[in-house]
Amino acid sequence: MVHSSAQHNQQRAERIQRLRQMHLDSTRLSAYIGAFRGCSREQLVAGGYLVRDLPSKGTTILSPRHRTERGNRLLQDSKDILYGLLFGDEAAAVRFDRVQRELLTMTVPRSKVRFIEFMQASTELKGAGTWQDPENVASDERADNVIVEVEYGEASDESIGHGIVTALRLINLLEINEQLLYARMTDIEQSTLSAPNEETSHEGTWKIESASVAPWWASATPPDSGYVKQLSGKSVIFGAKQIVAPGLLACRAPRYTWKQYPADMLFQGMLGEMARRDSQVQPARLAAALGFSGERWKTLETGCVHAIDFHFIDARNAAFALDNYIFRLKKQ
Repeated sequence: MVHSSAQHNQQRAERIQRLRQMHLDSTRLSAYIGAFRGCSREQLVAGGYLVRDLPSKGTTILSPRHRTERGNRLLQDSKDILYGLLFGDEAAAVRFDRVQRELLTMTVPRSKVRFIEFMQASTELKGAGTWQDPENVASDERADNVIVEVEYGEASDESIGHGIVTALRLINLLEINEQLLYARMTDIEQSTLSAPNEETSHEGTWKIESASVAPWWASATPPDSGYVKQLSGKSVIFGAKQIVAPGLLACRAPRYTWKQYPADMLFQGMLGEMARRDSQVQPARLAAALGFSGERWKTLETGCVHAIDFHFIDARNAAFALDNYIFRLKKQ
């Protein structure tokens, strides 16, 4: 559905009016995150937000008939909160002490991008998907995706970023219905190649030494090994202005950012996704089995179109995930 400019303006005015009544601030946001952070489809069904008969993830969008009245209200609230966190100010009764600029980058199938069209002032780029569903329901190899970028102001405690993640997760679960909705936040000011310290400096050449099937792959049949054949034994060179590497790892004008990732955020959050699907799964144990000792690990976000993160096990060993495989690199 294509909306006219007048319709967009009317919807925006109605959203701002709802935000004024919501009084979105740190207290309101904390309650929202506390109630819904990390929730699953099953929890939304049990909580009376979704009906039980739902299309598989990664297929069609969820329509109002898939949501209860309570679910429709939560979807509207989540879109309003996301709008407020990205664009809200005093005029909309949105009150946060924003101390730094961040860039939100999202990857959404082109067929579903209209459901986030309320995100004004965004930049859209074309991208190709590489997700492969282990149940073969919703693989999107070479799918036509749209990469959406939005600048916003972050608070010193990064609560706005946590709120954005929670809102996007709910919007996906309640409407967009993707297996995973890829999103990341990057500090715009932090775009140099300087590592936090010499201990985990990434500069130079790394060799892809091995690849193993990722723990979230549930099928008895191994996933497609095309990227394993393409990348095994190859070099990845991190440079100031580009990443020289084969295939999807190559990148011009990367925007490097260092983050500290806990176990549930490793590999695009897939260890955490396993825990959400099965309460007996412990992301920390999965990480340990993959060679990650400790509680948090330095992670290099490249800011590149394919959103591949490099997680550092130690000063000379790192790993990344691609197409349901874990690839290991060693510094040369």
